Amino acid sequence: MVPPSSAPGGHTLSIAITKGLTVTGTIGGQVEGDIGAIVAGAKASVNASISRSKTASVTYTDTWTVPKGWAIGFLHAGAQRDKMHWTYGHYSGSCVWIVVRKGTANLPWHIPHFWSTR
Repeated sequence: MVPPSSAPGGHTLSIAITKGLTVTGTIGGQVEGDIGAIVAGAKASVNASISRSKTASVTYTDTWTVPKGWAIGFLHAGAQRDKMHWTYGHYSGSCVWIVVRKGTANLPWHIPHFWSTR
């Protein structure tokens, strides 16, 4: 979650989240070169590669106007979450589920998500 933006009633709030992705392609191979600058007259085979990268990004933005009657309002951004109960165990010889451990998980399921509060 990113920090919320806040303002008094009647003002408009905005939050922008930018996500980027970089993809790199590499060409490699055996190159034979002269390394005479290091050892006079010597030749060496080395592995060399050339790479090229491209970056793409997308920005998600939401705006919200705080109702005039509110002293202050907050616009939040982050992820929607879902609450689920889980168990870990095994079946007994008579096909009865034996619970060894259990708990609750709050897991993100949708990004980005915007919401407003007072």
